[in-house]
Amino acid sequence: IQTYSLGNRNFSTLALTSTIVSTIGAGSVFLIVITCTYKLGLSFIIPGLSICIALLLIGRVFAPRMKEFLGQVSIGEAMDRLYGKHVRQITALCGIIRCMGTIAMQFLVSSQVLKAIFGLEGNLATVSAAFIVIIYASLGGIQAVTFTDVVQLFMFSVIIPLLGLIIWDTLPTPHHIVNVLTNTPQFFSIDQ
Repeated sequence: IQTYSLGNRNFSTLALTSTIVSTIGAGSVFLIVITCTYKLGLSFIIPGLSICIALLLIGRVFAPRMKEFLGQVSIGEAMDRLYGKHVRQITALCGIIRCMGTIAMQFLVSSQVLKAIFGLEGNLATVSAAFIVIIYASLGGIQAVTFTDVVQLFMFSVIIPLLGLIIWDTLPTPHHIVNVLTNTPQFFSIDQ
């Protein structure tokens, strides 16, 4: 369990940073941020910058106080130590309920990818996607998740900007985008 959950604690700083950045900047969040930035402009961007303040607060104030929980595999284990078995069970139940929706979305998105790539339809795509996700998570543990987070960070920080530059370069009138940004009320007026 320790190896599966904690990976023997032998992760590089790059791997840990990639995991944190990839978790915060997941694909769905990336899409939501782009959409809301376009629709709401500065009235979305400015409050969104508070995530930087929150991360600094977590890193400087809360994380140093978590030393007493080093070696604990889960939040439930920490709750058991602090408050007893019943609170551990409640924590586990809340965690399971929260994760059910996330896992269902992963199955749905994975089934759509399998449908697009291999032409799988209906239940076969969903069952195949569920099988892949379960095997991946069961066999790989935290090390597999960390590896995919490093790849995801690479994609977000290198491939997507490079793709953006290639698309920008192929546009017949790239100045049109600058025009939209400078002449759209969402980007120069906060009171929308």
